Amino acid sequence: MDTTNYDMHIVVFTGRHAVLSAFVEQFILLLKAELIDYFLVDADNPDTYRSREFNEYIRQENVVVFMFNNIGLGMVKDNRNMWKMYDIPVFNFLQDHPRNFGDWLLNPPCDIYAFALDWEHVCFCNEYYPLLKQTFFLPNGGIRSGKLKIYAKRSIDVLYTGECQEKVTSYPEIDLFSDKGVDFYNSTINFMKKFPNISTNEAIDVYLNEKGKSLSSEDKFKLILLSALYIENTVRNHTKVQAMHALDEIGVHVEVYGKSWDKPEYGFSDNITIHDRIDIHELFPIINDAKITLCFTPWFKRGCSEKNFDAMLNGSLCVTDKTTYLQKNYEDGYNIVYFDLNNPKQMAADVKWLLENPESAEKLAMRGFETSLKYDTWECRFKYVLERMQEVLIQRQ
Repeated sequence: MDTTNYDMHIVVFTGRHAVLSAFVEQFILLLKAELIDYFLVDADNPDTYRSREFNEYIRQENVVVFMFNNIGLGMVKDNRNMWKMYDIPVFNFLQDHPRNFGDWLLNPPCDIYAFALDWEHVCFCNEYYPLLKQTFFLPNGGIRSGKLKIYAKRSIDVLYTGECQEKVTSYPEIDLFSDKGVDFYNSTINFMKKFPNISTNEAIDVYLNEKGKSLSSEDKFKLILLSALYIENTVRNHTKVQAMHALDEIGVHVEVYGKSWDKPEYGFSDNITIHDRIDIHELFPIINDAKITLCFTPWFKRGCSEKNFDAMLNGSLCVTDKTTYLQKNYEDGYNIVYFDLNNPKQMAADVKWLLENPESAEKLAMRGFETSLKYDTWECRFKYVLERMQEVLIQRQ
């Protein structure tokens, strides 16, 4: 990437969310290494965006804004959106499904270029948020925290970092269906449990097609916004709890960082040790001490989030469900281990075998480290972001 011959000034937003702020830290490291000018705004500290320096900075030529999840998008001056007022393009990295951001993306207040973690999210933006300037596919990257701990000296057998979705006890009524959506919820949930490699939107499409129900784009959008999260949470809770029970029953010890797992109804034995959720910076030394990290992608079937890459970049063997993005560079049994979400007992048996055969597990972990270091660091991701910024600024000349 050649950034030396183009004058670019980047307003970077941090704050509001500790994990997103950790990602921003990785962006700043690259900007410093590439000698690219930037102005860091802390959304939790108004002094950083009310200062004379900030107002002077955004009045330069070739200014762009970078943010995660709309943090900083709503800044106003004289009751006008500041980025619209100064004709500054915004690059907005969406960390969740774009259905969660309809309030901002349906009628964007300024020129927004979005990044989405899954190819289906890109398609969703193209279909339902046509006023966005453009949406790019870009999974999250991973963070390498330091020197790798020798595999044989790692003290944690299996690590899981993250919460378990709450069990859904009631679902919103859907006026589009005569039974208020009872059959719709049951059918889509059961279909996704049976075929866990399909997305929620695909399952909704299957149901509508089977029932011969044709919806307008507006009605389908409303249906997705109303129901998709509940469907996903039900299936994700089911698959995660089943997997953890399978590991428990076979006698595998798992360290879990996420207090939502601590529920009496799950009935885990002492094999499953549950800790409070901790700061992301405290988590990396723990990953570096884990032989195996169990990952559940957040129902991104054609993309990925960061946890898989955090595991591999810190020398832990990643055991995960499949996505089409992961399958491009990671081969089962070579640099990663895939499992079928509806076959948790096989996953548990594979994990137990890996723990009993540490030399084989270490080889897989080291190959995963090498592959992720080549393709899936935050440096890789943010270089792509910078390239898109340059392209947009050139086009706007």
